[in-house]
Amino acid sequence: RLDGPVRGNGKIIQELEAEFRGAGWNVIKLVWGTHWDTLFNRDKKGILKKRMMELCDGEYQTFKAKNGAYVRENFFNTPELRELVADWTDADVWMLCGKPPPPVRPWSTEPPPWMWAPPSLKPSGPPARRFPPL
Repeated sequence: RLDGPVRGNGKIIQELEAEFRGAGWNVIKLVWGTHWDTLFNRDKKGILKKRMMELCDGEYQTFKAKNGAYVRENFFNTPELRELVADWTDADVWMLCGKPPPPVRPWSTEPPPWMWAPPSLKPSGPPARRFPPL
């Protein structure tokens, strides 16, 4: 379902959780990045969690497509919620939407030598198939 259209405007994560739990799996949901931790620590009344549960998947996709000012205006839509991000810039609020951090390279300037194979060691011919064709 995640690689195609999602039916309706529901909560795909909860639907998938129910399917996997029903099949006997233990499910751990990791949805939000660490930027949310500060807000959850500030929220003593549970209003942030309540607001998150009010929204459907389509609204989260809209937030992702907009900017920090839009998220501040439409997600943090009550005085109590706005107070949680009062000292945050729009850029800080935008980071909540999963804006990816700059890529981190595992090496400082050049890739390690094992990444560059001499031409004699490079495979020739078509790449091997890992799965049978559909």
